[in-house]
Amino acid sequence: MKFREQCFFFCILMISLLVPSSPWVGAAAAQGGPDLTADQVEISTPLYRPNFSGFEQQLGTFTYKVSWQGISAAEAKISVYKEGDYYRILTQARTNSFIDMFYRMRFWAKAKISAKSLLPTFMTTHSKENSRLKEAEITFLPDGTVKSVRRDNGIESLRLNFNPKNLMLDPFSAVFLARGLNWELGETKKFDTFNGKARYLISLTAIDRVLIPVNGVPRDTWVISPQVKRLTGTGDDSKKIREARIYVTNDKARDVLKIESEVFVGTVTTRLTSYAALAKPTAVAAASEAGSSVF
Repeated sequence: MKFREQCFFFCILMISLLVPSSPWVGAAAAQGGPDLTADQVEISTPLYRPNFSGFEQQLGTFTYKVSWQGISAAEAKISVYKEGDYYRILTQARTNSFIDMFYRMRFWAKAKISAKSLLPTFMTTHSKENSRLKEAEITFLPDGTVKSVRRDNGIESLRLNFNPKNLMLDPFSAVFLARGLNWELGETKKFDTFNGKARYLISLTAIDRVLIPVNGVPRDTWVISPQVKRLTGTGDDSKKIREARIYVTNDKARDVLKIESEVFVGTVTTRLTSYAALAKPTAVAAASEAGSSVF
């Protein structure tokens, strides 16, 4: 199990569901169909609208620790602040010094989504694994057109310009929208999600409600089971994840407290360890240090 996949699963699917280059997720992730590119996929998913009476995004920085079989492996952070009618989001993830000796990962991603509809406007990702660099940018235009470009080691490898004719999301907006919806036990919601290269059908099912103690106080929490079907390319990802569970609080914050993934070689856990209020200048400075002029 690649630690970047677990970090990115939290960071931008809070759920990541997706990485810039390959899927990891889902209990029994399904095999892709014909060798299609994202612009050739034809799919129809429900038109979801967030319920803001039951959801209020907290602004600040959330820090998560990633561990494998109890061994600390990586840290992931997501910072969210509001600018006018938009949320600005910055995520960062990195393996720790011990893991760096075997596998070194540095990852950041940024996005801008509507605070009114939770639909995407822009996303960019930057992932460096050992010496290999992967980057992707997606722009969602008001007329429904989606423009994307992907680069591998600085060389453009894929450029698309298309209208999906469906409610297609990036991983950030998929996370926010899923958290902004009401849930009932046994209910499944489906999302058409694009990460700059591949397109996925993400299915999230509420399978349980449990109490999880946070600072000595029990919090009512939904247990969400994800499944992911890759709609582009071919291949079978079912052996990457045996089972995954996402724990999301059943309150207005809809915080992701924990993600547990049963993989071939054990259990990978991503756990919320801290939250700090965030001032806009801090987020802007962090984005600038990440090396992008987008913000």
